[in-house]
Amino acid sequence: MTRNTTDQAIVGAGPVGIVAALAMAKAGEEVALFEGDPSLTKRFAGEWLHPEGLRLLRRHGIHLHAGLPWIAPSRGFAVLPEDGSEPILLDYPGGRLGLAFDRAGLIDLMREHCADTPGINWIPSAKVTKVERGRLEVASSTPGAAGTWTAGRIVGADGRGSIVRRAHGEGRSPHLISYMVGAVVHGIELPFEEYGHVVLGGPGPVLLYRIGDDAVRVCLDVPAALFRSSRDKTAALRGHLERLEPALREPLRRELEAGRFEVRANQFRPRVFYGDAALPLVGDAVGFHHPLTAMGMTLGFADADCLARSDEFRTFERERIASTFVPELLAFALYEAFSRDDRGSASVRRAIYAMWREYEKERDRSMRLLCGEETNVLRFGQSFMRGAQLALAQSLLHGGSIFGIYRETIGTIGTIGKILRLLTWPSSSRLLPLRETWSSSPPKRAANAA
Repeated sequence: MTRNTTDQAIVGAGPVGIVAALAMAKAGEEVALFEGDPSLTKRFAGEWLHPEGLRLLRRHGIHLHAGLPWIAPSRGFAVLPEDGSEPILLDYPGGRLGLAFDRAGLIDLMREHCADTPGINWIPSAKVTKVERGRLEVASSTPGAAGTWTAGRIVGADGRGSIVRRAHGEGRSPHLISYMVGAVVHGIELPFEEYGHVVLGGPGPVLLYRIGDDAVRVCLDVPAALFRSSRDKTAALRGHLERLEPALREPLRRELEAGRFEVRANQFRPRVFYGDAALPLVGDAVGFHHPLTAMGMTLGFADADCLARSDEFRTFERERIASTFVPELLAFALYEAFSRDDRGSASVRRAIYAMWREYEKERDRSMRLLCGEETNVLRFGQSFMRGAQLALAQSLLHGGSIFGIYRETIGTIGTIGKILRLLTWPSSSRLLPLRETWSSSPPKRAANAA
């Protein structure tokens, strides 16, 4: 049996794993990067980077430019309200740009750069079958790769089903939120080119964004109960199709009827468990939330970069727990406000629209929160409270009669209460890790795992 040794072993050669490899090689480490199934690059997954994600790519030598046919620069997001009122444009602060892309194109480019980087041994078709501290077993068709590897550190960048995470015995199960149906439509124009579109008012939000010169990605968020109970999946999406303009609706219908779509479960697992010094985790191996805010890949890049530059695991863990709290809260709050169809939720949405239309500062703050540039929970709280105040005012304006005002107001208070209750979920899940991280004693989970 072959025995190999490396400084750093990274399990998973997706975008986050590659950034981790580049960052560690830049720091002078010898890195082995294992990819179990190269064909997974074509799966329906993250296709959006906020400006911070692009900055981290540039930092590690990957420069994307408009001449590539599989990318589309983005100025921000266009929100299309369900009431047919004027769309709201949310621009990235300071005129910075994000990027939407064809995932396979991005990973191919990143892997080419990775293969040309000294210190990185990228091993395709290498499935990690067992992970222990300082040691992993690999099954591979690549010459010399199969067998036992020893490593100073083994990094889990292998996604939601991470074998490195399982090696810790950490059994936190993800919670199903909804399903996302993804299709690609060709030969159409978007109402606001260079923006991601969020269309509201159907059974769930619809996300639209260009991923190349002639390709638009359409993502339909479908309630879990609706999708599971329907034998005709296209019929289950009728409510989403009705919210779209005919120029997009009909091409999308043809794609769906032909079965040219993919389905992915939208799940939540709090980003609170980062492993330990011997077996750290990055990206979706840590946790994930609803993709409405498109933050997953950017957060994963930041995980990888932070791990590579942190002298101690405790420093990495503390920084990432603190930095990812607000993005998690924002994803929860926006999805709950945009997906519910009761009276109270309608008032909350009208309040969000009014806040974004009337207050430039709130538009800017929302995008800073979205980008991960603003991580202060008090800033998030300020925006949430302003939105709650406006929502109650909207209830008074739209209630009509005294009874109508009463019913609208009670519904709005109930919706705000539900959102607040849900926000305590990611909040409470961080209390134990934060207490352990900030204490002088070793983290309990890491100690137990050892």
